[in-house]
Amino acid sequence: ELYVVENSMLAYDQANEHIKKALTINSANPQYWRWYLELTGPLKVSDDKIRQTYQEAIKQTDNSTDILSLYAGYLEKQN
Repeated sequence: ELYVVENSMLAYDQANEHIKKALTINSANPQYWRWYLELTGPLKVSDDKIRQTYQEAIKQTDNSTDILSLYAGYLEKQN
């Protein structure tokens, strides 16, 4: 997984580019969404955009429990 290597090298822009490409190929994969969401911190994504991304991930993964759990954790930290 190229994303994992790039992320560990702190090459966040390249990791973001490659994980977006993976999502265009298979948007139903919860792991791809997890990795994409992990990049929101290093890339300093706005809270509104993060929430939109979680909503899209939930929709695309057919309510994946993994994504729902991540989103619940994210919302809990916001309060």
